[in-house]
Amino acid sequence: MTVPSSDPIKDITHELKMLRVELAAIRSRETQGIRRRRRRLCMALFASPLIMTVSWAWSAQTLDPTVLAIEKRLSALESLLRKGPANATQVTAPFDVMSPDGKVILRVGSDAPTTGAVAIWSSQDKPGKVAIRSEKGRILAELGVQKDGYGVVIAADEEGVARAELNGAGKVTVFDEDRKLLAGLGAGEHLGEVIALGRVVVVNDDGAPRAALNNSGEVVVFDEDKNPVAKIEVTDSNRGRVQAFGELIAVDEKENKVASVEVTSQGRGEVTVWNKKGKKDGMKAASMESKDDNSGALTIMNSMGKVVVKVSVDQDSNAGKLNVMNSQGKPVVGLTGGEKEGGLVAVANPASVPLAQMSVAGDGRGLVQVFKKTGVSPVAVLTETVEAVGGLLQIFNSSGAVSSILGGRWQLTNASGLPTVEAGTLPDGRGTVRAGPGFKCVSARTPLFAAGSGDCLVGFTGKQ
Repeated sequence: MTVPSSDPIKDITHELKMLRVELAAIRSRETQGIRRRRRRLCMALFASPLIMTVSWAWSAQTLDPTVLAIEKRLSALESLLRKGPANATQVTAPFDVMSPDGKVILRVGSDAPTTGAVAIWSSQDKPGKVAIRSEKGRILAELGVQKDGYGVVIAADEEGVARAELNGAGKVTVFDEDRKLLAGLGAGEHLGEVIALGRVVVVNDDGAPRAALNNSGEVVVFDEDKNPVAKIEVTDSNRGRVQAFGELIAVDEKENKVASVEVTSQGRGEVTVWNKKGKKDGMKAASMESKDDNSGALTIMNSMGKVVVKVSVDQDSNAGKLNVMNSQGKPVVGLTGGEKEGGLVAVANPASVPLAQMSVAGDGRGLVQVFKKTGVSPVAVLTETVEAVGGLLQIFNSSGAVSSILGGRWQLTNASGLPTVEAGTLPDGRGTVRAGPGFKCVSARTPLFAAGSGDCLVGFTGKQ
């Protein structure tokens, strides 16, 4: 007895071969027996009555029951297994493949079978299908063809409810237990399209999450340690927001980094813009960063990479500060907001020594000062007078102010700072010049001075 193998087609083929050999041997033996009986028949015709001879001959022609059984089994097997084109083995459905314990492992037929762990069938004029059933008989997976001609693979839950579908149109859909769409992936209006009513997670080869998309419109990217490093989300005010826990970059068409937003190694935020060559081969064009004192700074560079403009916070006054540099990066113009007073503008030489300054004094007066080239002492001051309404202009030498114009009056001083000459306008409109240090004017008239004498010179109106 031959033990069945795991290949039923092989077993059927082997059985057909053995039956044919056995049938051929039986027929060979029968042929030899018929010949012997025919010889005995001829001899019996001469010695036996006719009726006995005919009866004996009839019994000699009766087929062996074993032959009939073999031919019947052979016919049945040949109807199941035969050779087709290209010597291909053909099996006629329906048929079952059984497990050793008698369960149907595979059923092939022309109608949708109700049993079988795996079922294959093709109804008349309809595409074929393959289904995998659970022990309860529910279809958990199915492979077939949709009405539109696309192939489809369906996966179901333990109750046989389809929960995921993949079709030949390039679409993947996921459903809940009520067949409500939860997620989809496929070709949309703008190339690829993703629909996520639940959550989509992208993992690496080790199964660690590297990106996630949920139905609130949030996209999160993770590092190798599962820490979030970037996030795109919708705020409570329905505005979009992008967060990068590290660096967010912008590149050109050649993938050169031309702008970035990052957190430095000191934990400070920084925004950097490079020139058109990008970070790899180019230089910084501008940057904005936070400082250690929690203030901010904006820096602009020229084409040589030199800082030419810097906006920051003055550490002493905590007010705004603007520095403008020359082409070599030396500060030549400075502007600060002041602590309590008004602003201050200073202009410096190439050595960054302030030579001119415009500011607001502590008492609220406007003040313009010009300094010596060493930048130590002022040589000219323009401001508002304190004694009267009007402006004040003072010219200084190394010892102090030597000339002043204030409130419509011009005054010269000596080296000690004492006034020596004054000039101005009298209330009646006449001009006058007084010489010091006495500044004594007498009313006596002299030919030399038509109006005034002594230390004063007064303009003449032409009237006696």
